[in-house]
Amino acid sequence: STAPSGQPSENPSSSDWPTSSPGPSTRCSGDVNVCFALDASGSVTPTGWNQTIDYAKLLIAELDNVTNGGGEYSAVEFNATAAIVSDLTDKRTLDLILDNLAYVGGGTNHHDALNKCQDTLISANVAEQPERVRIIILVTDGLPTVEQDGTENRSCGSDCRNYVISVANGITQTGTRIVPVFVVPNPAEKEITYMETLSSDGAVLTNVTLDTLPETVTNLVGDIINCKTTRPSIAASQTPSSSDWPT
Repeated sequence: STAPSGQPSENPSSSDWPTSSPGPSTRCSGDVNVCFALDASGSVTPTGWNQTIDYAKLLIAELDNVTNGGGEYSAVEFNATAAIVSDLTDKRTLDLILDNLAYVGGGTNHHDALNKCQDTLISANVAEQPERVRIIILVTDGLPTVEQDGTENRSCGSDCRNYVISVANGITQTGTRIVPVFVVPNPAEKEITYMETLSSDGAVLTNVTLDTLPETVTNLVGDIINCKTTRPSIAASQTPSSSDWPT
């Protein structure tokens, strides 16, 4: 796997990181709130939906391991509309909810999904938890097909995309990070460009399949749970070395 990525000015290369073994506190225990926006639209298909659930559960398990059980997780299921299926909770509770979450089919409403996820993160008492990192993981297989007013329009094209981008930019400005995961083989350049624009740092995971799930989960966790970039107050001597990240 690769070392966590981040802003160049804040995240040195692995060769610059301390080589001494870090203590338990360096794993950012309890400082991450993650919302999963899960695409249940028609193009996903029941098989793809099962893959999406598998991906979310593997990612939650790895996040929970890295944060020493201190992370909290919420979930939104979306098609032409989005619904909060769980507010922030622990791994075990969300696993049970995901196991019983039914595939629905329909359109693809990214802006509602992002807004609903943000609602679950902001509803937590942010004023009392300023140190907690907020992350939205958008797992989807296609471009949006729902207009700003909620009208489903599979031909809305750039108008739909531009509105979602404006919503994503607003969410990013609050300090919430958006990480798109594109679960479709060989996405078109237009699709990748759109996802890169939604991403808070331009990074997008693509070509995610059942075979690559474990690897992408490990890489993504190593990227988002980065004490150096998400907790600037942590001293350099406390920053984990690259060898401490999951392999």
